[in-house]
Amino acid sequence: MATVREVKSLSLFYCVDNRTVADLTYTGQGQWEGTWKCRLSTQSWGKDTRYRFLMKFDNGEQCWGPVNDNEDGEPNGKPSYYFMKRTYPASQWDNKWKVPVRFNGKDLDISVTLRDTFTHFIGLSSDIDTATADNTSDNRLVTVTGASAKCHASLSVYDITGTLIATAAGNSTITLSPGLYLAVADTCAQKFTVL
Repeated sequence: MATVREVKSLSLFYCVDNRTVADLTYTGQGQWEGTWKCRLSTQSWGKDTRYRFLMKFDNGEQCWGPVNDNEDGEPNGKPSYYFMKRTYPASQWDNKWKVPVRFNGKDLDISVTLRDTFTHFIGLSSDIDTATADNTSDNRLVTVTGASAKCHASLSVYDITGTLIATAAGNSTITLSPGLYLAVADTCAQKFTVL
């Protein structure tokens, strides 16, 4: 029998410090977003990059980690690296991902999608902040309806790993799997979600 509990918070958990370092805000439709000023701890062997997510309820908490319980590498360029599931780690070091060391000292965007494909994005805010922040329909590069993305300009679409997914001409429509994407055209960009 399923139990329904109200989620009080979802946060990025930095394993080496054994604590949360960034609280995410629920934005609706299974989507959580936030930012993290990435400050990686220096250990004798280098920078510690391990993280996972921690969800809190009134009466407990739930960890979220990689679908691959034994994940121990940095992002591999595949969207599946970021897929996530509920997990019960045996220690603060288990069931985690690694943020690239090059993100140390940077402001990172974080987005978690807990609908359809459970996944997340963690990346450089500057990749998106240089884009137009005005998401009115007149300034959007892409308008999403279901799995269809209507492209209002010639653009390239990248997934959360930075992998090129598609190129499209203006006034064309492309179909995408659920996930977080970045549309780039000339000097502007737009982050968008397909649910």
